[in-house]
Amino acid sequence: MTLPPSSGFVRSCAPFDGALKELIHQLKYSGKDYLARDLAPVLMEGWRRHPEIQLTEIVVSVPLHPARLRERGYNQSEALAREMARLARVPFLDALKRARNTVSQTQLDSQERAKNVAGVFQVRTPGQIAGKRVLLVDDVCTTGSTLGECAQALLQAGARQVFALTLARKV
Repeated sequence: MTLPPSSGFVRSCAPFDGALKELIHQLKYSGKDYLARDLAPVLMEGWRRHPEIQLTEIVVSVPLHPARLRERGYNQSEALAREMARLARVPFLDALKRARNTVSQTQLDSQERAKNVAGVFQVRTPGQIAGKRVLLVDDVCTTGSTLGECAQALLQAGARQVFALTLARKV
């Protein structure tokens, strides 16, 4: 079951356009992982604007499949989440994993995206999630399918509440 962006659990810092879009593309596709340090303050602004997510007890990121991680060399969402967690003084936990590799979402419509990520995410250690308020961090929210599936896995593992925070939202 996917939680759509309209369900209110996704907060985004800015529209996915202009200079922010270019920086995210450089972070994600050009090997510039150091940009996570520069973009984390944008996430912190989103954190400050939304008091409901400030109750977060754990920060997690959207995981990459190990094959994609080897290709890219790092997970941009994890880099952002770790840096944001450091700034917010909230523990980061590598809580989620992808059970199977999926095709890139970039060329898929909303129905294809939802089908592509259905049931893909699993919680590594449910005991570390149970009863916690979790903040899920990613770079961009497009349809919310990936974030929704991650949130469902976290909730099924016993998370008390899940919010998602992204740098940008595709409009």
